[in-house]
Amino acid sequence: KLKQQELAVDTNKAIRAAQQTPLERSPIWWMAYETITEIVRSIPGKVKSTRRMYSLQEWPFIPPPPDNATPEEEAAYQEKLEQRQANRGEEERENEWRAKFLEKVGTDCFGPH
Repeated sequence: KLKQQELAVDTNKAIRAAQQTPLERSPIWWMAYETITEIVRSIPGKVKSTRRMYSLQEWPFIPPPPDNATPEEEAAYQEKLEQRQANRGEEERENEWRAKFLEKVGTDCFGPH
């Protein structure tokens, strides 16, 4: 009796799950995907322009090494991080830049609040 009840519950759950439209088939899926992609692609330019506005050197994105990276790849990654860290400005200036950048992204990408 208990086994039949569990089976009925599992079957009902499976039926409900199968009846739900997958997110990628939603009418707004591609619009949302394109919107997020546009926001993500705008970030490097906003970083560059905002750092320039504060007379700071470029702060390039350094992709992390793969999970199965060799010691040489890890060392090269660490070296790039150290080079980028050497380009940091004064702490106060960096904080001013970061606040302005976040404000700019918020306003440009998500509208005024």
